[in-house]
Amino acid sequence: MMNPSPNNLRILMEMRPALDGFYGIPQETRLLYGVLAGLPDVELSGLL
Repeated sequence: MMNPSPNNLRILMEMRPALDGFYGIPQETRLLYGVLAGLPDVELSGLL
């Protein structure tokens, strides 16, 4: 994990939709998390 920089955008993404489905994490949640996690200036965390 990268060291947080004071200039990085911090995002806390709610991951509760992962608990709602019968087949795991919904596609829109996976896609959004994947895109945000790939951005170099974003510090992303998930909240269950």
